[in-house]
Amino acid sequence: SSDATSYEYCIDTSANSTCNASWVNVGNVLSAALSGLATSTTYSWQVRAVNGQGTTQADGGTWWQFTTQGPVPGAFGKVSPANGATNQPTSLSLSWGASSDATSYEYCIDTSANGACDSSWISVGNVLSAALSGLDTSTTYSWQVRAVNGQGTTQADSGTWWQFTTASLPAPGP
Repeated sequence: SSDATSYEYCIDTSANSTCNASWVNVGNVLSAALSGLATSTTYSWQVRAVNGQGTTQADGGTWWQFTTQGPVPGAFGKVSPANGATNQPTSLSLSWGASSDATSYEYCIDTSANGACDSSWISVGNVLSAALSGLDTSTTYSWQVRAVNGQGTTQADSGTWWQFTTASLPAPGP
């Protein structure tokens, strides 16, 4: 703003075009970094130019609004089959604990032990397990599950993939 000697901003949660908090002076800079905002909250904000003659609000006094994101799903862990389990059946269930703020879960299972989903993530809705069948015998599988919501995903066990190995075929009978 021409003739401005400093700027002040106000941010609050009241949508009434009035500063219900307090004006914060940022000197002669044209931006302000904010931190500590609440999640899933709508804020109103305004900035004004200041000099010895008074103040002038930006945009003719029209307050702007923005809404912060909600949280991503919280940390959680896998339950079974245990990491490193051997002699597992070719039909089994993957299970995991609940994640706060999750709206659904997806799992991935493949035979590459590279910490990535080389096949595809399979959605199971808002349940804490997935029944598998038709797995190959004598095969080591890697698996992971992730919690999902509109803000993002969180992988179980801080992203650590687990493995299990299926049992081998029984010896032929007499």
